Amino acid sequence: MIIYAIWLLIVGIFYPGRPSIILGSSPSLFCAFSSLLISKIRRAKFVLEVRDLWPDSFIQIKQKYSGMEIRILKWMEKILYKNASLIVVLTNGIGQNLNKKGVPTQKILFLPNGIDLDSYDQLGMDEQSRIRETYRKQFGIGSDDYVFMYAGALGESNYLQQLLDAMSHLKEYNRIKLVLMGDGSEKGNLFHMAVKMGLTSNVQFLPAVPKNLVNHYLTIADAYIISLKDIPLFEGALPNKLFDYLLMNKPIITTVRGEIYELLRQYGAGYYGNMNETGQKFLPQVMKQIAKNQIASKGSNGLQLIRQYYDRKKQAKELANKLVEIIDGIYKDPWLH
Repeated sequence: MIIYAIWLLIVGIFYPGRPSIILGSSPSLFCAFSSLLISKIRRAKFVLEVRDLWPDSFIQIKQKYSGMEIRILKWMEKILYKNASLIVVLTNGIGQNLNKKGVPTQKILFLPNGIDLDSYDQLGMDEQSRIRETYRKQFGIGSDDYVFMYAGALGESNYLQQLLDAMSHLKEYNRIKLVLMGDGSEKGNLFHMAVKMGLTSNVQFLPAVPKNLVNHYLTIADAYIISLKDIPLFEGALPNKLFDYLLMNKPIITTVRGEIYELLRQYGAGYYGNMNETGQKFLPQVMKQIAKNQIASKGSNGLQLIRQYYDRKKQAKELANKLVEIIDGIYKDPWLH
């Protein structure tokens, strides 16, 4: 991250042309901080996008609350918020956290993740069925298997061990399968854990695939899982994979409450389940009931939902209009004016 930030600073300083705005994005804070320095040197306005709340995520995941690196990150965070003309946040939860840190609401623009429908290969029902059958045969998945899929980063923050724990409770239901698709720092550990737990016939690992093929591979599944470490910060998360899942019109399970679950509940698109819960919210119980059709198999009209609220074209226009306001001096920074 630091090496990238250094190269970014060098390239940004000498890049030809005169920018009106420099937009920096976090994580990491190093990248965003380099963007701020470029804006100062190039005498451009600075806009900050917060995709993940650093250093709070780092602190809560690592359970490390002090130390030199934490003090540096907190200092960088404060400087970034102070100097940004506008802060774009991807979830309401991030915006609320920034309010608690003293950032005025007027300085925050909520602009969630979404999908570029023009570049998304929208599959008809017949095509979905054909692709689903092809991939299932390729990966040895039976036509009557019920597949839960997680697609995304296999990292520490995703806490995918809980999905393996859930599958260990479902061993007797040999037609319930779990597919973990993606790469990340925890992939090796998860694979060895699955072997040790005797889950090799119930759990399958697939590599990460190009973005334009994600929805092809998603056809393999009958339901999807959003897995995150159960920490307060992630109650304000809206992962990008959620919108890929929504387009498939199949049930979605989230392992954290908060903003994700509220969206699923509001649109009738899914359920909450966690290994720390009991009864009907116990994750293996939720998975079993969905697979056995013991609860309603939810699935929203995802395409309509994306078009109405999460179309990237609409989001781009909204951001562009705000950037023009900043350039024209219409937008006044509540901290600097």
